[in-house]
Amino acid sequence: EVELPGGYSHAELSDESPIKKIGSFPQELVMLGRATVLIKGLASRLNIPWSLADKWMGPCEEAIECGDEGCALPVWATAVEGAAAAVAEPDSPANASGSRARFLEVRSSFRNTRKVFRRWLAGRGKIAGTSVYNRLPPGVQAKVKAKVMARMLKQED
Repeated sequence: EVELPGGYSHAELSDESPIKKIGSFPQELVMLGRATVLIKGLASRLNIPWSLADKWMGPCEEAIECGDEGCALPVWATAVEGAAAAVAEPDSPANASGSRARFLEVRSSFRNTRKVFRRWLAGRGKIAGTSVYNRLPPGVQAKVKAKVMARMLKQED
């Protein structure tokens, strides 16, 4: 681990943690921070060198060069659109002008979320099913195989 300047510690719960000095944190960066911690943890566990500073150096330099005006917003700073924006920002000017989340937009967003959840659940089900199947006695495994094959052949017809 690289030593932090100012005698700070990498341990988040330590009295020497730089987190103790922060009074408030922009909510827009919370998920970015969480994702970064997860990636750094995985990279550390897998012994893969990964540096947030290296990954963000280019975009940050571009933002500094642009100043307050003249450049497009970076990906992490773009505005949320559609139903998600209306739900996320109920006091926003867009909602004040009557452009609120419509039922169809919310329903569409919910359906998309359900699709993703179903795909995730199917993947988890396959993992659990395989684990259970592998623990079955060979005779039971053969019967399960025969039933699955019969079902597959029936579906083809």
